[in-house]
Amino acid sequence: MPMIGPDREETRELARRRLEDRRARMRERQSPPRRKIARFDASALVEVASRTAERLGPKGLAALGAAFAAILALAVLAARGCSASYEPDSAPSPAPEPSVAPAPEPEPDPVDEAALAAILGGDLAASLVQAAESGGDEAWIAAHPEAFAVDGEAVQRKLLKLAAEEPLAVPFVRSFPDLYPAETADPCDAPAQGEVPRLYQ
Repeated sequence: MPMIGPDREETRELARRRLEDRRARMRERQSPPRRKIARFDASALVEVASRTAERLGPKGLAALGAAFAAILALAVLAARGCSASYEPDSAPSPAPEPSVAPAPEPEPDPVDEAALAAILGGDLAASLVQAAESGGDEAWIAAHPEAFAVDGEAVQRKLLKLAAEEPLAVPFVRSFPDLYPAETADPCDAPAQGEVPRLYQ
């Protein structure tokens, strides 16, 4: 049965109010609340501090104070470090130090190509002499072939041949006269003190 008269008007009015209430609630959800403005309240701050102090106890308060003091000290040190490293543009720049001439490099020892050729043969001697032109360990090896004759001519020839043919072996060959024979070293098969020697079967 259709509504007639004032009941219909009341229903429309009620529906309009509900719609307005819904729209108002939607606006409240979308916009931040304006009524929650933080105001400084000293009594609330004192109350929070006293509750925190009760929870922490004396040891907790001491630890909190020590942490705060440490952070403050670090901040002060950092500020001092930053201000100490700051140099204004108006400060005079230090005078440049006088340049010191580098000491002249010592002349390499002369290479006796004939002696190398007698030990190695022509091709290997020429290869070693060519490598010695760049200087460094190759030059020392080519200039001092007699240093490698400690254990005989066969060892001397093998070491000089190794230096001539393998550039990566040059540091080993150069250090050989200084390290071998090692008079102060223990024999290779002697165990270190306190260790059990390895036995292989």
